[in-house]
Amino acid sequence: MVTLTLQTWTRFGLLLFVLLACTANVTNSFFLKWGFRDGGGTETFSLEGMIAGKAPKPFVYRSTIPHLVDRGLASLSEETLAAAFGKINQSNSLKQHYFPAIPEASWTPRLAVAYHVMYFLVAISFLAALCYLRKIVLVYWPDEFSGSILSILLFSLLYPSLFHAGGYYYDFFELLGTTASTFYCLRQRPMTATMILALTAWNKETAFLMSFGYWFLHADTTPRRVKYMYLIAQASSCLIIRHFIVSRFEANSGATVTLGLLSNVAHWLNPVSYMKFDNVYAVGIHTPRIQNVLIVLGLFTWVRAGWQDAPDEIKKFALGILVPTALLFMLFGFEDELRNLSLCLPALFIIMAHGFGPFREFLDRSHYIRRPPMNTDEHRCG
Repeated sequence: MVTLTLQTWTRFGLLLFVLLACTANVTNSFFLKWGFRDGGGTETFSLEGMIAGKAPKPFVYRSTIPHLVDRGLASLSEETLAAAFGKINQSNSLKQHYFPAIPEASWTPRLAVAYHVMYFLVAISFLAALCYLRKIVLVYWPDEFSGSILSILLFSLLYPSLFHAGGYYYDFFELLGTTASTFYCLRQRPMTATMILALTAWNKETAFLMSFGYWFLHADTTPRRVKYMYLIAQASSCLIIRHFIVSRFEANSGATVTLGLLSNVAHWLNPVSYMKFDNVYAVGIHTPRIQNVLIVLGLFTWVRAGWQDAPDEIKKFALGILVPTALLFMLFGFEDELRNLSLCLPALFIIMAHGFGPFREFLDRSHYIRRPPMNTDEHRCG
């Protein structure tokens, strides 16, 4: 009993430390570089502009959560906001570190509290997303406690590299929504996954693309008509929500989409694009961008190893999301702003989890030795 209690306590302490440390590291590096894209006032896509509902399209479409936060603060008395503002001003550390571009004249009690609430919501969202990513690992390897810890460590190490060309707070809410809905699909709880995906659509209007991948995660015994029912429910609910959001901001400046195909093709055909460094992790310390040849070749080897070992439904799930997302990225994305491929992250994470063992063998040995494929049906929970 003593050994079991000690093991449980040690696991809990280690897990809590890793989750909090990873969350702190990622949010700190993100906000140091990008903040809430502040400066320029309410007519920009800063958080201030999102709250005011005056940000240009398509950024204003992702303003649901800031709007709800502001509505909640509007229901508080001026005395309550003033008291909270007084405590904030005792150190004002968040503004000094992450939001220095906001003019003091704009730093009102209501806006200051909104910024603090949004900051902690971003951190909590990433923490929760890591929990769901770990649970996804345990779907396939129920006894791999240490492996699940390592998986979220590696994910946290790689995740900030998606924000070299831009970063926005709503990416963290999207990550939570897609990882949670993917987990419930894997556990054969499609109704829960559908509801979470609909909530995710309020934050990011492209969430409907996930439904095409979720088609392949249904159990083999699921009737085709049921699969169609969930596909229609998931896609239509997201598209209806998208229509409602878009219609609210028709008068805003900007365009719903901006064609960037020629610029993107020129960027990806330019050899210099694969040799760039950036300081996304810390000021003054430049690391290779994720598409740098020093990184991308290793990642390709890792993904290839995972692809060989991953179950067929995961391969189809990945392609079902990657194909439309990659097409939209090439048409409407911006060069190496790879955060636009964020919908693919749950599938990519699962594939890389399957490839970690073979990839280790590739790194540790002079010759690549591939393991026999795993029978995932024997390892899957529930």
